[in-house]
Amino acid sequence: MLLGSHGIKFVVRGVLFVLVIWVFLYVFSFFLNIPTYFGSNYQPFELQKYLIMDILEVKAYSLLIAIGSILACQTELNKKKIDVPRIHQEMSGANNIVSLLFSAMNSQTPVKVSLKSKKVYVGIVDGTQFSSADLENVVIIPYLSGYRDKDRLHIIFDCNYLPVYQKYNISHSEDEDGLSLKYFRNVIRVSEIESISLFDMKYFDDFERVTETENK
Repeated sequence: MLLGSHGIKFVVRGVLFVLVIWVFLYVFSFFLNIPTYFGSNYQPFELQKYLIMDILEVKAYSLLIAIGSILACQTELNKKKIDVPRIHQEMSGANNIVSLLFSAMNSQTPVKVSLKSKKVYVGIVDGTQFSSADLENVVIIPYLSGYRDKDRLHIIFDCNYLPVYQKYNISHSEDEDGLSLKYFRNVIRVSEIESISLFDMKYFDDFERVTETENK
């Protein structure tokens, strides 16, 4: 379907917008024509006919449908805008995990999420995480994933997503196939998280070397 369900919804609202205007013009014409019903001799008003006038070879009602559709679309977008102050206020009273995620999202700093299952993810917190005060899930765009060794508990990364993103030029903006980083989002339940922290590979390598030295 060319327009899709959302597009059709906006067009229908545009048509309704034109119908409301038509009814208004018809009723207004009726009141202007009241004197003619009592014998006054003048050309009756038919304002609703202006809707079928040609404006630059386009019917006036077609332009009004387009305007109504655009207004409906803009209204829908305004409703979905993230109210940052409200979300920030709600997050300030949330637990430490969500507060850290909020900070990481604002600074675009990667986070390391360790699960109770020993699975580990490193990635950027997705901005839609805070489109509502969802405190039960963590949404990240993964850069690395792996697991903790069951004996020594050090992290082994066995999947690097970054080369794939670079190879196919995948970014935050959708490409011609509609593919973006959001396609790779990973939703993790907070109840499954064992620990979470900001992540920097440079310092991570240093800590890993310290751990290996101590274990020798």
